[in-house]
Amino acid sequence: MHILPRSGRHDTPFTSEKNTSADSQLSDSSAEPSVVEQGSANEGQESSFDTVDAGNTSGNDEPIKLGALEWRQVVGGHLVIQFTWGLINSFGVFMSYYEDRLHNEPSQLSWIGSTQVALIFMIAPLSGCLHDRGHARKTLAAGSFLVFFGMLMTSFGTAFAQYLLSQGVCVGIGNGLIFCTVTSLIQSHFKGSKHQNLAPTLALMGAASGGMIFPAMFDKLLPQVGFGWAIRCIASYIGVVSVVALLCFKQVRKPNKQAKFIDRDALKSVPFWTYAGSMFFVYLALFFGYYHITPYARLVVKIPREQGNFLLLTMNGVGAIGRIISGIAADRWMGPLSVMLVFTSVSGLLLFIMIAVKDLAGLWAFAVIYGIFAAGVQSLFPNALATFATDISKRGVWTGMTCFLVGIAALIGPPLEGLLVNKTGYMAAQIFAGCSFMIGTAGLVWTRQYLTGGVWLTKI
Repeated sequence: MHILPRSGRHDTPFTSEKNTSADSQLSDSSAEPSVVEQGSANEGQESSFDTVDAGNTSGNDEPIKLGALEWRQVVGGHLVIQFTWGLINSFGVFMSYYEDRLHNEPSQLSWIGSTQVALIFMIAPLSGCLHDRGHARKTLAAGSFLVFFGMLMTSFGTAFAQYLLSQGVCVGIGNGLIFCTVTSLIQSHFKGSKHQNLAPTLALMGAASGGMIFPAMFDKLLPQVGFGWAIRCIASYIGVVSVVALLCFKQVRKPNKQAKFIDRDALKSVPFWTYAGSMFFVYLALFFGYYHITPYARLVVKIPREQGNFLLLTMNGVGAIGRIISGIAADRWMGPLSVMLVFTSVSGLLLFIMIAVKDLAGLWAFAVIYGIFAAGVQSLFPNALATFATDISKRGVWTGMTCFLVGIAALIGPPLEGLLVNKTGYMAAQIFAGCSFMIGTAGLVWTRQYLTGGVWLTKI
């Protein structure tokens, strides 16, 4: 293999999935570690992409054997992601109900959902540190309880402030303890295996199944038993599922007792800052489709609220397709960062196209396609970080630091878009969200070019 050295631009160590032969090593032992290994187009290779990957760092070509323990983490992760991201992606049905019941402006009601999303990221430095120190199961148990308790308290709410505290703050803190912990746990079990991108993706498909379960439960139970008991049934489901999930989890990696909330190596890493900045702009706009599909259907397309809820349910359901496709493509052909570029650019383009959607057929098309690509973005977010956060003992901390910055965007994005809807209509909000996606995509392009030295046909 031919190695492309890049002096003066090395931030974190990189390793290749494939071993290099002895004659491909740098002759000068004092040279800096290479970032890109560009292989020749050998027959029988799966992809024309070269490899930059945080995969098997042992230098051993033997595939890592996966057993029931590893896949049990995926099952448990899928279950807890149901009531983290699945519940967040279902907020559109709750927001539509709150609009009818409380008569608050969408920009104000959006604070409930944006607080949930913000806290799932902003608590991540704490949960990432706890994971790295060996407290993953305790952290997941605490987070699951807070989600259950927050939804239970939501069932007794009657005012905006009560819903904000219970569904926004309490559930959000619980989500924050769960998300970073479970993704780091699964990545630690599958690091170096051929399924290291697919495994977290399968767990994150819980957002799709949860995004179908909770809107369906709420929509069916609301007219029969009322809001209070509908939410209590959802809370009961969360309680049962969380117990099953906790029985699946086991942390096997040696804990890093020195893990901190902030890692100085991350602060010195250029890819860390460019990637985190890119994700800031992406998550500033990502939930516009999820939160506004139901109100948009009712106010612009003029269809009943129940039909708008079914659009959201469909959007969440087809997300499973995007998560599977993105995970397989990242593992086999392009790498997570490269696949992320495709999914963010298409998602931003779809938000511009949404401006022209004025009928039910067009809205169905938007819901299906956006649901696929936006779900892929959510799924690839932690996986792409692993391309340059190669130290597994610090993976949780790096993920948590990135999530904190993203959480700020998730907090201000939906209310800002809701304010634009109130003041100027949906077009301004759609343009804002689309432009934000495109800025994030441009940042991802820069990050990828920095890591690969401008080589496009490189798996990263």
